Amino acid sequence: MIVAVLRAELRLPEAFTLKDKRSVVKSLVQRTAQRFRASAAEVGLQNDVRRALVGVAVVSTSAAHADSVLRSALGFMEGTYPVDVVSGEVEHR
Repeated sequence: MIVAVLRAELRLPEAFTLKDKRSVVKSLVQRTAQRFRASAAEVGLQNDVRRALVGVAVVSTSAAHADSVLRSALGFMEGTYPVDVVSGEVEHR
């Protein structure tokens, strides 16, 4: 069993208030979890208006498959939402 975790730091250039940020991040987390059948949550930087830290976790039988799912999830976030990926680190546990 492979557990892979993506830790993505995102910049939100169009967010000017915490309300703006939270609406984007909430949708991003929900849609990412549904689309990739993963667990996702905002895990840090909650009070920073322009940045968010999102965690996504996947359980798989293959490290390559888990990596592929998480890289696709990162691309989905960047391509679908008004965010810039500052960093995206994948680790296996």
